[in-house]
Order: sequence, then C-alpha cells, then structure tokens
Amino acid sequence: MPDSSDLWYVRLPGGHVVRAASATLREQLASGRLSQLAEVRRSKEEAWRSMSCIDKSGELYNHRSRQSVAARLDPGTMNFLPINEFLEELLAALGCALSARKLQLTLIGFTGVGCGLLVSV
Repeated sequence: MPDSSDLWYVRLPGGHVVRAASATLREQLASGRLSQLAEVRRSKEEAWRSMSCIDKSGELYNHRSRQSVAARLDPGTMNFLPINEFLEELLAALGCALSARKLQLTLIGFTGVGCGLLVSV
C-alpha cells in the first residue's frame, strides 16, 4: 500500500471521489484515461484543485521523498492510517471487487462449475 502522504483524493468529472497514489495518477494522465477536468486534493481539509494545476506545478512528481528501508520500517516514523481512513480504503476496495462485470464473470464461472459437476454425475 502506498505511503499515506503519497495518496491523493481525486474527484472525477462525474462527481465520484477515489483515492490514488501519485504514480497511478501520473500513469492515468500519461495514458489519457484521466481527464484534465478531474480535481485533486491531498486531504479532506484542503480545497479541490484542478488536475492541470497540479500537473504543471510538478507536485505529482516531486512530493515523495527518498527514504531508506530502515527509516520506513522504524515504528517512530511509520505513518499509520487512522481507522476511518482505513475503513474508507476497505470500502473502496470492496466497491472495486464487487463491480457488475466481476460479479457477472463470477456467476458465469460458478454456473460452469455447477454444470460440469452435473455432467460428471
């Protein structure tokens, strides 16, 4: 999981809000899958800023500092997510896992297995 300071809130043009790491945002912008109309912010307390402002200022590229592995594993410097942010991440992951397309494929798979068992009996 990315460092919590590397995560951004992204409000898509349709109004849906997701969290993503800087690297993911850079990939999505480069591939054209993320619109410049999207708005981003680092925390809930910040105001929404346009993706084009963030991209031009280089914040997506310059934010993450280089740390050694030992420094990242030091309990005194580890960034732990508060429980409410952790639950938000879990709900976002559940939402991705329960998408209509994935549920359809799962149902088709179970149907195939069930038919295979019936034929074998």
